[in-house]
Amino acid sequence: MGRVLRVSTECPSCGGAVEYTEGTNALACGYCGNRHLVTGRRRVLAYRLSPPGTAPERLASFYPRRHRCFVPYYRFAAHDLRWELRSRLERSCVESESGFPEPGQEADRREGFFEELRDRYVEKSFLARPELGRVLPPSLGVRTSVLPARPLLDDPALREAGFLLPTLGLGEARKRAEETPVLDGRILLRRLLAARLAVVYHPFDFHCEEDGTVRYVVDAVSGSGKSVESELDVPATESGPPSFETAGLRPLLCPECGWELPFRPEDVVFLCGTCHRAWLALGGEFHRLSYEVLGYGAGEPVGHLPFWVFERSGTRTRLYVPAFRYRRLKLLFQLARELSVRAPDFVPVNSLPRPLGGCHYDAEDALALAQVVYPATKPDVAAGIRELSELSLSPPRLAWLPVFGNASLLRSPATGRVLYPALIG
Repeated sequence: MGRVLRVSTECPSCGGAVEYTEGTNALACGYCGNRHLVTGRRRVLAYRLSPPGTAPERLASFYPRRHRCFVPYYRFAAHDLRWELRSRLERSCVESESGFPEPGQEADRREGFFEELRDRYVEKSFLARPELGRVLPPSLGVRTSVLPARPLLDDPALREAGFLLPTLGLGEARKRAEETPVLDGRILLRRLLAARLAVVYHPFDFHCEEDGTVRYVVDAVSGSGKSVESELDVPATESGPPSFETAGLRPLLCPECGWELPFRPEDVVFLCGTCHRAWLALGGEFHRLSYEVLGYGAGEPVGHLPFWVFERSGTRTRLYVPAFRYRRLKLLFQLARELSVRAPDFVPVNSLPRPLGGCHYDAEDALALAQVVYPATKPDVAAGIRELSELSLSPPRLAWLPVFGNASLLRSPATGRVLYPALIG
């Protein structure tokens, strides 16, 4: 995985320092041991970077005025899944100027082309004030991986600092964040899993003449500076942190019975071991979900894994999309394809087995993954992609499906696909 956003805050129970990375939905305090839900999932959250110490005074004799401004950057992270049309031999790319079949032409009728599923982790950051790009760094680089950010709260120590508001709106920021270069293939279908957009405020010191003309800009985090050759006035700022939604911590307790929920940091659905209710964490709240536990064939399974089950409207076609995380995403895709093609006859179980783990993917991510899986269930992937525009799927239901095996190897009884427990979660 690429660069991650590290976040530092305080435990609401004991005040001890806690640190986590983006994508973490639950954590345990290292001091008091209390477990907390990290709020704000599926929201645009705001953070700030803190300078490591006091500002250097070496420029005071040259420039009489200094203004500290917190400048906003957008930060985007997601898992990118795509179907690409790729060329086996470049010399066969002679029938179109682009080197690829024109839209609507069948790939399997064109020698030298094939559809391939590819995945990658995407992380990027860029200025939310593009007009300052000529004097400020274009991105955050590795700063958020090396220096923990803090939620952008109304800290009294920051009320004297100036904060700039983004001039690049959220819609344009999402569009820019999701742009992707096409290097060696034409993208037939692209979906993003677990996409997160955040605002990270970075401190800069603007050193000015008496009339307010900026002459030198210093990165308050790294200490590096840059001369300003062209005319630049200190940007108009807000006094104190702007009003953005921020990540918080609340007790990881079942809203129904009050007992602690099972602790897995990257789960988005938590299954209470006491009252057996399933809860989806969204924003700062828990939302109850219905679910079922299914069996298959004879024998006693060693456990169950969660899946989202979609049905195509007006048919008996089903798409089975894993709700658990597996460290080899393409194997997860293959399992989903095999289950969807074979359409096994699962049956409800009479007793509730234990234990049942939580879910890493919610229904929104499951729909994106289902749209990637569906073309692979067809003899012609390209034709399956074109069918997506008219594909109507029912709202998914959550189901736990059985697996057989042992502590070191699991097997799906319906497909024979092998999974390794060490790569789950």
